[in-house]
Amino acid sequence: MRQKNISITIKNFGKKNDLVLLFFTGVFLVLGLLSLFLNWRNVMAIILIFVLIFLNKKFRAKFSILIIIYVVSIILISQIPEIEFVEILATSILFSPLFFYESSLESIKDYQKEDSFEVFYLDSSRLKCLHTEDNDYKSYALNPKQFLKTFSVKDINSFVFQDKNLLILTSKFIIRPRELNIQNIEKIKSFVEENFPNKLNLESEHHRALKNESEMYISKLLLVLPLILAFIVIYFFGDNGRNHLVTYTSIAVTIFCYIFLIIKIKRK
Repeated sequence: MRQKNISITIKNFGKKNDLVLLFFTGVFLVLGLLSLFLNWRNVMAIILIFVLIFLNKKFRAKFSILIIIYVVSIILISQIPEIEFVEILATSILFSPLFFYESSLESIKDYQKEDSFEVFYLDSSRLKCLHTEDNDYKSYALNPKQFLKTFSVKDINSFVFQDKNLLILTSKFIIRPRELNIQNIEKIKSFVEENFPNKLNLESEHHRALKNESEMYISKLLLVLPLILAFIVIYFFGDNGRNHLVTYTSIAVTIFCYIFLIIKIKRK
C-alpha cells in the first residue's frame, strides 16, 4: 500500500536555542538602556524601531525596504546637533530585538512546553521543512523554528539525493532541509521513489537551479554594496554626517544606484 505522506519530528527541538535567544535579547536591551543614560537623545533610536514595527505591521513592507528606510533615517537623525552617527547606529542595533518581539514571546512559550516539533513533512500537495535562505546560520542558531517553511509540491522540479544531503529544486531557488540525519533522508528517498519517480535526481534541473542560485546571490550582493559604500563614505569622508555636501551626495548616488538596479532587474 502506497504511503500517503511522510513526517519527521524531533522531541524538545530548539529548547537550547530559545534559551540563548532570550539571554541575548535581555543583554541587548539592558545595554540599550545604558546607552540612553549616556546620551538621552539616543531615544530617537527607539522611536525609529517603533516606526519600523508600525510600517511592517501596517503595510507588510519587505525587509529590504525597511533596511533602506532604516539607513536613510539613521543618516538624517545623525544630523541633529549632539547626536553622533555611531551612537545612534549602535543604540538602534541594541534595541533591534524590539522589532522581533513576537519571536521572543513565542520563544518563551515554546521553552515552557514539552512537545515534539515536526522538522519535515511531505505529501502529494505540500512540503514543509526547515529552510534557511542565504545560509543564515546565525539567525537559525538563535531561533530555528522560525525557519519552518511551506512549499507547494507543484513548484518542485526535482528531488536530488547526494551522499548524505537532500536538495529540493524549484525554478527559483534550492531548498536544503535542515536537521535531517541519514536515516531520515533514506526514508524520504524511499517515499519520493514511490510517489514522485518523475522528479527524482534530474541532472538538468540541478544545473539550472545552481545557475539561478548563483545569479540570485550576485543580485543580492549588488543590492547591499551601495549601502555599505554609502556608510563608509559618510563616516570617513563626510565627517560622520556633518559634511552635508558629501552626505547628501552619497544618499543621492545610492538612490540612483538602486533605481538603476531595479530597472536592470525588471528588464531581465
